[in-house]
Amino acid sequence: MFFLRYIVLYIAITLCRGEGLSDDIYITIPVAEGVAGYRIFNGTHQFGFHSSKADARGVVVMMKKGERAGLLDCWRSRFRDYLGKYHVFLSADMIDRSLVQDILASNCIAGLMIVDPESKVDPTEALSHDGACPNPKSGEEFLLVTQVVLF
Repeated sequence: MFFLRYIVLYIAITLCRGEGLSDDIYITIPVAEGVAGYRIFNGTHQFGFHSSKADARGVVVMMKKGERAGLLDCWRSRFRDYLGKYHVFLSADMIDRSLVQDILASNCIAGLMIVDPESKVDPTEALSHDGACPNPKSGEEFLLVTQVVLF
């Protein structure tokens, strides 16, 4: 029996050659126009963007008020050699019915990053509440769970 435990332990260790996830999780993404993006969104302190797995890579494009021409022609005039999809960075106050229709009709949008209107963004504050590690709000769910009373 003792020998059997060692065999099972040896098999478990050999089969479970765990690889670290840090290379997949901790990636610095400079959020700037024209920067290549990756499919990542860590719920603790990483800022990133997310899309479907098929559209996991793309280019970040900042869309300002009155700049719908780029959306309609897939920014081909600015990125002539790039034929992939784009992740659009836009302000929440820009969203209206016609913009949503243009986005849905476009075949070059992989994802959206929506931020508060520029008038509400404080440049000294992080864009995400997850700007610090550990996340300042990380304990809230745990506190709520611990207060559940089982009958």
